[in-house]
Amino acid sequence: MTDILIADDEAEPRDSVVEMLEDEGYAVRVAKDGGEALALYAARRPDLLLLDVKMPVKTGWEVCREIRRGDKSLPILMLTSFGEEDDKVRGLTIGADDYIVKDCGARELLARVKRQLGRVVQIAAEQNRAGQNRAEPAPATPQPGDEFAFGAHHKVDPKRFVLLDGRRRETKLSKRELAVLRHFADHPNEVVEKEDLLRRFWGMDNLERIESRVHDTLIWGLREKLGSDKDVIETVHGIGWRYRT
Repeated sequence: MTDILIADDEAEPRDSVVEMLEDEGYAVRVAKDGGEALALYAARRPDLLLLDVKMPVKTGWEVCREIRRGDKSLPILMLTSFGEEDDKVRGLTIGADDYIVKDCGARELLARVKRQLGRVVQIAAEQNRAGQNRAEPAPATPQPGDEFAFGAHHKVDPKRFVLLDGRRRETKLSKRELAVLRHFADHPNEVVEKEDLLRRFWGMDNLERIESRVHDTLIWGLREKLGSDKDVIETVHGIGWRYRT
């Protein structure tokens, strides 16, 4: 099911958009400020982001700018209650794919959402065709393989993107969560620095990336999923984390 993240601190217009999208069969998650939007994005990358311009904690422009540092392909649509040209230009300049005035009609908003989702499908299809025509296609990331242990009571199934506890109960993992667990498992008892984590899995190289704290949110989410094994991801204060075996 297509996953849409909508970030808007105004309940009335936000809830009506959520209801409309859910009626169309989309799975919708809600963030009430820019900080929560970044946290939900880090926990699980959506298929499309609807982003209000004016929000507390971080504005829509700030959220868009931070995500675009490491994610160039996510469809981002800016939502606003006003339609000044300067604001539209600003949003498009920092990487938004479209700009929607909140009081536009439901049919127009849905059409814009579907257009952006369709564009992603088309690009993926073109990349797939191009990959098939290359002599050496690029490997998938992360590489699928056999299950590997993580902690005393968990295993990771990279083929199905799931975390398995001792009773084989499954917890879904995002692509980024799986990649981070694989990296930890391949480097046991080594300190993984925060900046290295961001470079590897978010593609962020600017010092301002530290402000987003997306890495902290992802590690917190992994610990929650690990439950009794959460302490195997040890915090090395001021530096990063270590997978203790």
